[in-house]
Amino acid sequence: MERRTKYLLEYVREFLIGQDSRPPRAPRFQHEGPLLFRQFGETEWSQGTTVNISRSGVAFRTDRMLQVRTPIQITFAPPPEVAGAEGAVAFCKGRIVRTVLPATSDGQPQLAARVLDYLPKTPLNPEAQQFLGANRATIAKK
Repeated sequence: MERRTKYLLEYVREFLIGQDSRPPRAPRFQHEGPLLFRQFGETEWSQGTTVNISRSGVAFRTDRMLQVRTPIQITFAPPPEVAGAEGAVAFCKGRIVRTVLPATSDGQPQLAARVLDYLPKTPLNPEAQQFLGANRATIAKK
């Protein structure tokens, strides 16, 4: 009930004074590319495909469903306009913040993860390296 009240008050404030009280969302970059993720404590990577990325997170499709607030490690190859270089690979610590079930029975769920921190190089096995299809340069934390 408290959460509903908060949203109602924000809506009324926006309506009365014409000001959105929420912080602006980070710009999204539409990008479809390979992504690997795993829950903390797991040794094997799961595969996915990025949908969009921003400074604060990444949305991706995968065959695996995770619960909201699940801590994960993520690695993906961002587009050059985001990374500043061709062939860069991001290694991140994050957590799942949203799940979207597929619209059809043969579709994939979509997950969204907030990036909590960028990590130093993470060793990837040869299959993971091949899946990403990029060298292992890291993105500097911004």
